[in-house]
Amino acid sequence: MRQGTQTPQQRRNAPTFGPPLLRFDSEDKTKQRQRRAPRPAPRRPQVDSRWRQAAVLIFSAALFWRLFYLYRLQHSPLGDSLTADAQVYWMWAGQLKSDGYHATNPFFLGPLYPYFLRAARTLVGDSIQRILWLQACGGAAAVILLADAARRITSTAIGIGVGLYLCVYEMAVFFDGLVLAESLLFLFEAALLWCVVRIKWHTARPLHSMTLGLLIGLLSEGRATSSLLLLPALLLIVTTVRNRPVRSVSAIVLGFAMVAVPVELRNYAVSRELIPFTYNWGYNLYVGNHPGATGGYDRVTGTEIAVLSPRTLDGGAGLDGREYLSKTTGLQLSPLRSSRYWASEALAFIRTHPGEAAGSVFRKLTMWWNRREYAQIEHAAEYRLVAGPLGLPIVGTFAFLGPLALAGLLVAWTKGPAARFMCGYAFTTTIGVLPFFVTDRYRHHLIPAAALLAAIAVEHLWQDHRRWTAWVGILVGVGVVNLPAPELGGDRYEWGVAADVGSRWLDAGRPDLAMPYLERALHIEQQAGRRIRGSATATERAALYHDYATVLTRSGQTGEALKWYEEALRVAPQDAALADAFAGALESAGRIDEARRIRAILPTLVGGHARLLASRGWKEAQAGRLEEAEHLFESALAEDSQQFDVWTALIRAKMQRDRLDEAHQLLTRAAQAGLPSASLNAHAALLAALAGDTNQSRAALARVPAAAVAGDPVLTEVVEQTKRVLTRPAEKRVP
Repeated sequence: MRQGTQTPQQRRNAPTFGPPLLRFDSEDKTKQRQRRAPRPAPRRPQVDSRWRQAAVLIFSAALFWRLFYLYRLQHSPLGDSLTADAQVYWMWAGQLKSDGYHATNPFFLGPLYPYFLRAARTLVGDSIQRILWLQACGGAAAVILLADAARRITSTAIGIGVGLYLCVYEMAVFFDGLVLAESLLFLFEAALLWCVVRIKWHTARPLHSMTLGLLIGLLSEGRATSSLLLLPALLLIVTTVRNRPVRSVSAIVLGFAMVAVPVELRNYAVSRELIPFTYNWGYNLYVGNHPGATGGYDRVTGTEIAVLSPRTLDGGAGLDGREYLSKTTGLQLSPLRSSRYWASEALAFIRTHPGEAAGSVFRKLTMWWNRREYAQIEHAAEYRLVAGPLGLPIVGTFAFLGPLALAGLLVAWTKGPAARFMCGYAFTTTIGVLPFFVTDRYRHHLIPAAALLAAIAVEHLWQDHRRWTAWVGILVGVGVVNLPAPELGGDRYEWGVAADVGSRWLDAGRPDLAMPYLERALHIEQQAGRRIRGSATATERAALYHDYATVLTRSGQTGEALKWYEEALRVAPQDAALADAFAGALESAGRIDEARRIRAILPTLVGGHARLLASRGWKEAQAGRLEEAEHLFESALAEDSQQFDVWTALIRAKMQRDRLDEAHQLLTRAAQAGLPSASLNAHAALLAALAGDTNQSRAALARVPAAAVAGDPVLTEVVEQTKRVLTRPAEKRVP
C-alpha cells in the first residue's frame, strides 16, 4: 500500500467537514440562546429537619439553665453586688443615661459595653437582674450560633453535641451572670465565627468582607487586642476569594474603619491626642511586666483605691492611675502620656531583667492554655460555692475542652479556609495577651474558636478512630492544660471566699449574716499566719479588717471596732476611705485631737479631699445648717460618686428643706450609681410618704429587709420616720 492512500474502511470512518460542521454550529447557537434565557432561581439548600428541632431545644435548654442560675444568684449576697470594673460600667452607663453622650475623657476602658448598658437600661430599666436576663438571652443565642457553625463545618450530630456542651459550659454561664463586657463580646465572637463558616469564600462578595470588618471593629471597641483578628481575616480573603480579592480587602478595611475611626475622632476631640481605641495599653503592659509580676492581674497603685466621680466616669478614666501618679510622684500627665509612662516603666523592667521577662511570657502562655481559671474581678469558684453549680463539673470546664481544641489545631488546617481562620483566631488571641497578663475574662474569648476546633477534632476521630494525628494532639493537649502553673487554693482560697462573702452581706445590709464569714476569715488568717499575709494583698486584708470593724460598730462593740479600724489603716495607709473611717471612729470615742491628725493627711491621698468635704458636710448638718451641708455634700459627690452615705444624707437634707422634686432626682441618680437596694427602698418609701403616695410608700417599705434595718441606725431612723409620716393626716405630712 502506497503511503498516503486509505482503505475503503478508513475512508468510511474518516471525519467529514460538511454537514457535521453545520450541526455543531447549530448546537452552539442553541447553547447561546439558552445562556441568554433567564436562569431559574437556585434552589435553597434544605436544612436538616433534625437540626431545626434540635436548635429550638438547645436554645431553650441554654436559656433555662442561665435563668435558673440567675434565680439562684439573686437569692445570694452576690446577686446585685457590683465591684471594680462592673461598678464602673454601671455608673458610666447611668451617667450616659442621665447626662447624654457628652464626652469629657478619652476611653481608658472599651466603650462597647457601657454604651450597650445604656441602651439596655433604657429598654428594660435600671434593674441589674433584668440586664442579666437580657445577657442570658444573648448567651443562649451565642450557643446556637456556635452550634450551627459546628454543624456546617462538621456534621449535624457534632453540631448538636457542641450546642449541648456550651449550654452547661461553666465560664459561659458565669460571665452571662456578671455586669462585665465578656457576655456581649462572646455573642459577637460567636457571630463572627458563624459568618466565617457560613460564607462561601471562593465566591464571596465585598459585602461579606465588610460584615467581618464591622464585627472585628465592634470587638475591638470592647477589647482592643481583638483588632489582631484582622490578620487571619485578611489572610482568609487573600488566599480564598477569587473574584476581585482587592475589593474584598478594601471592604473589610472599610467595615473596620466605620467603627474605629469615629471612636478615634471622638478621643482626639476631647484629648487632642491620637488614641485609636483606648489608652490602657501602657498601664496593662506594666501590670504584666513589673517587679513581682505573677502573670495574672496585680495591683500596681499600692493600697490606694481608684475614685469614681462624674468627672472621671466617662471613659473609665478613674481607673487610669493618673491621680495615683500625681499624689506619689507629682507628675501631671495627659491620658496618652500616662500610658506612655507606664509603658516606659514596663520596658525598663524588661531591659534590666530579660530572663525574668522571658520566664514571665512562658508562664503566661502556660496559664493561658491551663485548666485553671485566674480571676481578676470575680472568682467563679466563689459563685459556685454560694449560688450552686454553674455547669457540668470537670466536663464543662477548660480541662476537658482545652485538649480537644489543641488536637483540632493539628488537623484543622486541611479542613478549608474557615477552619484555617479558627487556627488564626486561636493564635492571635493567644499572642495578644502575652505582653500583658492572663485572667479568666481574657481567656473566655478563646472559647468560641476552641469549641469549633474541638468539633473538628471529634469529627476527625469519628471518621477514623485510628488516625494518630488527633490522638497525639489530645495527649499533648492533656499535658499542656495540666502543666504546673500558679494556683490559688487551700487556706488562701478559703480565706478569700469567707472575706468576700462577708463583705457582700455587709453591702447588702445584713451585718448579722456578714459576721460569721468575717470571723471565719480572721480565724483562717490567725491559723495560717504567713501563708495568708504573704499571698493576700494589703488592700484585701485592710478591707477585711474594716468590714469587721463596721460590723462590730453596728452591734455596739465600738471599743473593739476602734482597734480593727486602726489595724486596717496601718496595713493600707494610703486608702482614704480607711483613714476617714478611723477618724470617724476616733471622734465617736471622744479622741478629737487624734481624729484631726488623721483627717489632716486626707488631702494627700487619692479621694481624700472628697472624704474631707463629706466630713465637713456632716458637721454642718448636725449643726442644723442644711444649706451649707448640701453644698458640701454635692462637692464631695462631684469628686467621688461612690460615697453612698453622702448620697442618702443629701437626699434627706433635701427632704427636710421640702425640696421633694430635687430629692427624687437625686434618688434616681443614686440608683443609677448603684445605691444598695435596702437604702434605696427605704429612702424611696420616705419620699413617697412625704409626697402623699401611701401605696407606693408601703410597697417600697415592704422591700426593705428587717435585718438590714436592725443593723443600720440610719436605716432604722428612716424607716421609723416613714411609719410616723404614714400615720399622720394627709394635710400634716411635712418633712
